[in-house]
Amino acid sequence: MSLKYAHPDVLRGGLDVVRDNATHCVICSDRAITSEQALTDYYLGKIAVSSVDFTWETVSGIGEKFLVGAKSGLVVDITGYWQYLSFVDATRCLLTTVATKYQVYAGNTINLPSYYFMAANPA
Repeated sequence: MSLKYAHPDVLRGGLDVVRDNATHCVICSDRAITSEQALTDYYLGKIAVSSVDFTWETVSGIGEKFLVGAKSGLVVDITGYWQYLSFVDATRCLLTTVATKYQVYAGNTINLPSYYFMAANPA
């Protein structure tokens, strides 16, 4: 049996945890699955986030778009190759997504463009 419909509340549920709890967006050199990895082992820099940095948009007939707002002024603390973005709270790595591999240098400031995740309705 295949799922043919999911209410927007169902599609939004998991990403609402990120919106409601994330305190920082962290640039990482590798894929973090724990807050310790994101904030220590693979850490290159971070910027504060709050629920106002995330919004939902319904895309008719497709599903729900989870928008992450642009952030400016992220100061790089450690030189390395930035490959992942992780959203963390005080104790958890809530979400990690892949980014294009960039060389970043300690002391430089980077700006993160806005982007989105799609929570699609089942086909």
